[in-house]
Amino acid sequence: EYLEFEEDCRILEIMYANEMTWSACGKLFKSYLFKDLKFPVGKYWEDLQCIPWVLSRTNYVSLINEKMYYYRYNVDSITKQNISLAKIKDWYEAINKTFKFISNNYTSLNKAAVVMKVIESINMYKKLIGSNLLYDATFKKYSDFARNNIIYYRRKIIFDNNEVIE
Repeated sequence: EYLEFEEDCRILEIMYANEMTWSACGKLFKSYLFKDLKFPVGKYWEDLQCIPWVLSRTNYVSLINEKMYYYRYNVDSITKQNISLAKIKDWYEAINKTFKFISNNYTSLNKAAVVMKVIESINMYKKLIGSNLLYDATFKKYSDFARNNIIYYRRKIIFDNNEVIE
């Protein structure tokens, strides 16, 4: 399936309407889309800190509803490791960086940026709960960030009509 997107709606349509994720996994990209862009070295959540910028450089996407490869489960993978302060810090930075990028460059996608921020905040909050770190003083800034985003932005998602949300 070949899709063409209107310029200011491409990120929204690619990431939400087609239920794709920010992950680079399972995607092929033309190399020119990465010109001057690199995945941040030594960071967790590197996909979230790179893929939105890559996708902003194209109006064309082809989707294939066929499994083309299998994922190998690796118990030592960084995605399977326990949560750490470094992971939470990088996640926090990725959420804020991506939110600012979408809301500053695609004002018509403001609500989509808020939805992304809330979804990522919910996932962070769940991860902190599951790791019994929600009330750990070291993680307080990040649990407060996640909780406050969930509380504040849920009203914005429901009640605001594409107003700019800061």
